[in-house]
Formats: sequence, C-alpha cells, structure tokens
Amino acid sequence: MRVAATAIESPDDELAVFAALKGPLFALGDDALVLFRERHGRLHPLRKRPEAAGAAEAEVFDALALLGELHLRRNRRPIAETLSRLLDATRAHAGIAMRPAGEQALGNVLRVLELARRFEAAGASSFRAFVDRLASDAERGEARKRPWSRKGPKASAHERPQGEGLEFPVVVLCDPCAPPAPRKPSRLVDPERKVWAMPLGAALQPSCWTTRRRFCSATARRECA
Repeated sequence: MRVAATAIESPDDELAVFAALKGPLFALGDDALVLFRERHGRLHPLRKRPEAAGAAEAEVFDALALLGELHLRRNRRPIAETLSRLLDATRAHAGIAMRPAGEQALGNVLRVLELARRFEAAGASSFRAFVDRLASDAERGEARKRPWSRKGPKASAHERPQGEGLEFPVVVLCDPCAPPAPRKPSRLVDPERKVWAMPLGAALQPSCWTTRRRFCSATARRECA
C-alpha cells in the first residue's frame, strides 16, 4: 500500500509505479511490463492510451489509467477513500488474502486505511503528507527490525521482525539435529531425593555455587552438607 500510495502521489516516480503494477494490487507480469516498456517507453499513469494496443498492453494501460485518475483527484477526496477505490478497483482483498501470510498482509492493508482515517481526522494537509508519513514510519520500522546475529556452533539469535505474528522479542534458532539431552551432563539434580551430584573440578567454579545456593533455597531453605 505504501508503494501504491507513492505511485498515486508521484506519477513521475517510475520505480514506484513499476513496483505498484508488479505488486499484489495489480499483479502484472514481467512480460507485459517489459513489452509495454519496449513499445511505449516509460510507465507513466498520465500517458494517453493509443488506439492500437494489444491485450497484454491493455492491462498495463488500464492499471496506469487507474493510478492517473486517483492522482488527479487525490486531494479532492478523503485519503482513505482514495485508497479504498484502489482496493475496490483491483479487487485486491481476495488476492492478498490468498497469498502466503495473506491474513497478516490483509491486516496490514486495513491498518493503513485506519491510519489514513486517523491522519485525516487529526488535520491532514494533503495526500503527500500522508505518503511522507508512511515513508517515515517505514524507515523507523526498518531501523528497529534490523537483524543482529551471533554466529556459533549451536544457535543464532535475531530480532523479531515486526508484523510477523511472533509473540516473543527474540527468536532462537537451535540445532534440529542436537540430542534432546546432553551426552555429558554437567550435574545431576534430583529435588525429591535432595541430591546434587557433579564432578569435583566443576564444583570449584563460582557459578556452580550460585546455582547450588538457589537449589538449596528451593528445597526448604536447608543448608547443604
């Protein structure tokens, strides 16, 4: 939706127009877009349609005409209405919902519509201001979800990508081939029998004494012999 809104606001931005035509709203193929580029030049929403145009080119002209009409009237309609007309004309609700993670993608689209209504209710000045707001929100979002990783033999950690439906701030990717239990356990703990067994060398480590004190506190706060 952000790319489509950019194409509506800036028809001279051919990259945004191309991304909008190829995206889930119009879903035009590379063959039609390349053919149009070779025969008619730039992808511009305000381009006039020639009388002789093939079927593949007609799809591109129809999409460009829709973007052009929305561009010309973008500041004469509510922002949410402009975006809703785009969704209705492309029948994008069903197409987006059927894509991988379609429910989440459709939720994001509806969220943009709600954001447009709130933005306008707060006194929005123009459609361009809303597009700039989407761009700034996207930049901040990319900075927050920029991944970090710690390479090691067993696990890697990454920040949670926003909008992916994950419940925790960190995702740990473990080795699927690792055994369910270590082959050489560092200690044996049995709270019911009040048994704590470990190698003598490991027992001298300070971290083990901290863990041992917690174990003792969990077993009726008694002193360990």
